[in-house]
Amino acid sequence: MLEVYDLRTEYLKNPLGIDASQPRLSWKIRSRARGVVQTSYRITAFSDGKLIWDSGRVESGQSQRVRYGGERLGSRQKVAWQVQVTARDETGAVMEAQSPEAVFEMGLLGKADWQGKWIEPEDEVDIEARKPAPYLRREFTVHKKIRSARIYQSAHGLYEFWINGRPGTKDRFKPGLTSYYYRIQYQAYDITDLIKEGANCWAVVLGDGWWRGVTGGTVINNFGYKLHYLGQIELYYEDGTCEIIGTDEEFKWSTGGLLASDMLMGDIFDANREPEDWKLPGFEDSGWQPVHLAREHLDGELIASRSVPVREKEEFTPEIFRDRQGNLVLDFGQNMAGYVRMKLRNCRRGPRIRLIPG
Repeated sequence: MLEVYDLRTEYLKNPLGIDASQPRLSWKIRSRARGVVQTSYRITAFSDGKLIWDSGRVESGQSQRVRYGGERLGSRQKVAWQVQVTARDETGAVMEAQSPEAVFEMGLLGKADWQGKWIEPEDEVDIEARKPAPYLRREFTVHKKIRSARIYQSAHGLYEFWINGRPGTKDRFKPGLTSYYYRIQYQAYDITDLIKEGANCWAVVLGDGWWRGVTGGTVINNFGYKLHYLGQIELYYEDGTCEIIGTDEEFKWSTGGLLASDMLMGDIFDANREPEDWKLPGFEDSGWQPVHLAREHLDGELIASRSVPVREKEEFTPEIFRDRQGNLVLDFGQNMAGYVRMKLRNCRRGPRIRLIPG
């Protein structure tokens, strides 16, 4: 018996928002028989129920980096594909198998697809000082039943986002490090389950990241002095219509508990300053300021993410003890990149908790 599995497009499982004009396809095979090798494959791809590529039978053992060779792909196009594999074992016995279906969805392939504009929350900033993280929010109303919803976004700095108070993704360190002068990655996410009929809230927090955070030990403001955000939500309704909500001057911004956010120097968070329920619709934001369109020179080309996302992978419970100086030590038993989740009990207003990694 032959099995075809682990179908990937651009090395990702069912990716959303890619921009490769000829995506690379790959798969794996396995069998209980010995010495099984692939001898041929045939790929078929469909979009909206229409066949857009049939590779025909290709005599080849190649199952990695096979280029899509069908009709030209467009922005937001969704493609489903399968592969039929022929193989033989060490006895010469021939076997065939059809893979399950895999899908991929194209991103925004041209500047004209972007209706959102780069927005800038901050006005004048002290370029030498550590700065609080900007909090951004915008409310919008959905009047009809949603069929699907997508969000496309990027930032100068790092971003986290929520829809109606719920995290939009488990991915971290978005949009990732590139040479921002020339190219900057954007991400696409399916947010269908986060959108509801009626009032909705789109909330974002920006961090310094590689844009203006400390890099290389002492370098700050490596690419710029202010943080920016770009995004658009695309709502596809059951009646076949589409609505696009892009970043513009309708967003408001303020600061909250995150008084500093730097990947090397660490975070400073003041729970007293965190606005309650600011990520939810109906929050009173009359005291927040309107954003303005970005004023800095922004020439970097927007490209889809080029790598697998960064996510939380493991959890460790530390051994806890005090050293000779009386300091409380949390020993996780290994080097790691991560953060600490903790509960503070019997707290009162004012005490400071300081965590020093080493």
